[in-house]
Amino acid sequence: MRRVPLLFLLILSLAGWAESLSLRPGSPKVYTVKQGDTLWSISSLYLNDPWQWPRLWRTNLTVSNPHLIYPGERLLLGLENGQPVLRREEGPMAGEPILTLDWASIRPRLARVRVVTAQALQAAPVVEAGSRSSLRFVAGDTLYLSHPLQPGGDYGVFRYRQSLNDPQSGKRLGEEMVLAAIGVANPSGQLRLLYSDQEVGPGEPLYALATLVADPLLVPLMAAPPDTDLALVATPSLAREVGPGELVYLSRENGVRPGQMLIGIHRMGPGAELKRGELVVVHCFARVCLALVTRGGHPLRLADRAVTPERRWRPR
Repeated sequence: MRRVPLLFLLILSLAGWAESLSLRPGSPKVYTVKQGDTLWSISSLYLNDPWQWPRLWRTNLTVSNPHLIYPGERLLLGLENGQPVLRREEGPMAGEPILTLDWASIRPRLARVRVVTAQALQAAPVVEAGSRSSLRFVAGDTLYLSHPLQPGGDYGVFRYRQSLNDPQSGKRLGEEMVLAAIGVANPSGQLRLLYSDQEVGPGEPLYALATLVADPLLVPLMAAPPDTDLALVATPSLAREVGPGELVYLSRENGVRPGQMLIGIHRMGPGAELKRGELVVVHCFARVCLALVTRGGHPLRLADRAVTPERRWRPR
């Protein structure tokens, strides 16, 4: 895995933070990083507000790749100018660095969905027929398509699941498509199905199986930009309420990107807001983002809002 510098991304998140940093009670003075740890799990050991991680973590600029943390390293909690800081103990770095979140469990769920515009849906190649005299096809079949594919490429057959609309303006944000089958394009540009979660048939579109998160090391932890205020639009599960560990679609604004953290709130009236939970953005499409609910005292509901953690809210 590439060791990609994140320092400049972390520095961006420090601007404008002047309040004191508060540690969780019982924060360990020394912590040895374990295989399977993530930046989120470590930050949650020390902070009630994990988006403040860049303020706690102090890098040693004399060490190669100082912003990355590796299993086996010891993290030492101390003070600097009266503020708590966390540093790594000097020593060799081995193996692969830990990631921001548990991408092993998130990636499969991301791979199953695409959100496309109506225009992109119309332009996509679609299934027209197959190698068997049937209207339903499964793994082992060859699909004949309206447009030839790039030979050797990996493609998925996707099925329409729901339209995503802004709950306030009604504006169409995209069409959610769910993965039904996977195949590889043969030399003639048709698709040989290798795996099918369900039968596929004529009219269903195909998209290249590009990796949604090319390098998880490029995903830092930071608060969303000031004044971020996003709508909870829908869920991949079609549920109207979600809790920790579940994904939700948010409307997208400029500056929102993976790794940014938000607070889920319910507006009860002028000046009254109920905090429902916390979210981390894990992927963005053109007009919506997918976010993972990381913590929640109340279920997040559609039409709630996701706002920057820097906002103040009034709990009920």
